[in-house]
Amino acid sequence: MPLAQRDNGPTVRGTPMSPADPDTDVHAALALLDQERYRAAAAALANLPETPLTLWKRGAALAGLNAFAPALAALERAHAALTDPLERARCALDLALAQIRASRVAEAATTLAACRPVFAAGAELDTLRAELAELLRRQRAGDHAGYLAAYRPISEALYQQGDRRWAAYALAQAALAHRILDALSACDTVAQEGLALAEALGLVYRQAHLCYSLAVTASNRNDFPAMRHWLERARAAVTESGGALLQGDILLLDAHARNAFGDLEDCIRLHGQALAIYEEHGYVAGVGQQHVNIGLALYARGDLHGAGARYRTAEQVGRSAGDPHVIAHALIGQGAVLTLLGDLPGARDRFLAAHALAEPAGLRGPTMIGLAFAAAVCPRAEVAALTQRALDAFAKNEPSNNRSAALRVLGERLLREGDHAGALPLLQEAEQQQRHYPLQWAMAAVRLAEAELASLANDGLSGAAALRARLNEIEAVAADLPEIRVRAALVGSALATRTGDKTGALLHLQQAVAALRVIRASGDDPVMASFSARPYEAVYRRGLALAGELGDAGAALGFSEHRRAQWLTHGLTAQTGRPAARPELDELSQLLRRRRAMAERLHTPGAEIDPEGLAALRHATEEVERRYATLDAQTMFD
Repeated sequence: MPLAQRDNGPTVRGTPMSPADPDTDVHAALALLDQERYRAAAAALANLPETPLTLWKRGAALAGLNAFAPALAALERAHAALTDPLERARCALDLALAQIRASRVAEAATTLAACRPVFAAGAELDTLRAELAELLRRQRAGDHAGYLAAYRPISEALYQQGDRRWAAYALAQAALAHRILDALSACDTVAQEGLALAEALGLVYRQAHLCYSLAVTASNRNDFPAMRHWLERARAAVTESGGALLQGDILLLDAHARNAFGDLEDCIRLHGQALAIYEEHGYVAGVGQQHVNIGLALYARGDLHGAGARYRTAEQVGRSAGDPHVIAHALIGQGAVLTLLGDLPGARDRFLAAHALAEPAGLRGPTMIGLAFAAAVCPRAEVAALTQRALDAFAKNEPSNNRSAALRVLGERLLREGDHAGALPLLQEAEQQQRHYPLQWAMAAVRLAEAELASLANDGLSGAAALRARLNEIEAVAADLPEIRVRAALVGSALATRTGDKTGALLHLQQAVAALRVIRASGDDPVMASFSARPYEAVYRRGLALAGELGDAGAALGFSEHRRAQWLTHGLTAQTGRPAARPELDELSQLLRRRRAMAERLHTPGAEIDPEGLAALRHATEEVERRYATLDAQTMFD
């Protein structure tokens, strides 16, 4: 479309509030504001006399900088001082936009309702702007699908009537809506359209906003070179224009990239910086999303207690803002924590609650993840139905990080159910999609390795070499993922056993135990960390048995010692504010000491094993395990 003359908003010349000389500093400041160079415009307007015009435009510039309290104060003073009805209504429109950006959507509805009758008297362009502002208000309240259904005719009309600036604004918000709804290709298309218009008009902040949307879609596809390109363009534009919230968004995406390459500490640090920006400027939905993101990083690090607390905070913040996107992701995070704690019914309920919230809002990602994760933890009788629903949801989603995670988790459940034919294509697709995202790739690749190990029973050992190569790849990128190292070691041990290499199998089990020790030492709560290691506890007995077969007394004693240390850590660090006497733990400690002595006698020439003592120990440890599993699953989110 050829560009026509811009409409620069409220005219200055010829109104009661215009300066006598059109070539004053006021016009220079308004030109900066028109280019969306908010920082420079605010600085220029700060030095001008506080006329109704300068107050009005200063408020608009401060709103662009996300300085909402002074922006709203200036706009309200200007609105009260203006006498011309049309000018007052135009100022009210800017006031409504500032209220929308500050998430004060109820106040914005009242403000828009007051100014729209004035525009209806013949200000056609202003009427279109007010209609778009109402859509923006609904979008800020979470109705992204409603925005997309209605914005295009308004945007086209604004363009045709010469207001390209508002048309670019409409396209930028459409790109935002598409990316929130996980429609990545649609987001790219609209963002490129809006970026071309914003560049032609010299709209600096709008370029930053649109480049950021393109960076997000690139990140979701694991195209990190493209992500960095668009992110640097967004960073440069937002530095020139201002806009603290977008600076926070850029930190957020930068943190995701650090997470992708295993730098969890730097990831958490950057998310914390973004969180501080959002809190300072009252961006409630952003605060909730950052708590989700920090929870995800803590979860990956093994700090289940910290992750659970963040997810609960995110849910509370999301409900206070009425944001289904934040609430759904917070519920999914809580379900993931409960899964590791062994509370599968609680996890299933949270996953399905996330799905029920996300589906009506058109949030494809949480809808799909909620179903897939629920299928992964549900009772066996529900697996088939939930799996089919998840597969239907996959068909509506493009390749993305969300899709890969859902494929990975559902494929693992099908593998546990013995459905190798159903699991393999899901895990293969997840592994391929995550090739450029090392940590996520390792999570998919180790599950694919488990599936390939299971399929070797039907294929002899012809795939053993390829499986060993995959395990080597996983080991190379999973240094900071102890759970993945455990699983890979267990696959390696099973593969070595099948090929008759018992010494190699024992070495892999020792590597698995070393990774389990890392898990138990992670985070701030050893009991919570112990839960994440629980699914792999058979490795101790398996290692002890294999060491006995090989006559390796040192290895056998090592497995016994690690088992003893595991239960002392698990039993003596109960999560409680006031530690109380626990006779069952005292008894357990005595039994564990006896077990150590028995392990030492086990490899003393001529010694006899005490079967009754071993049976008593096994019974006592299983009983304490049962009690603590119930206690911690119930108190996780207290």
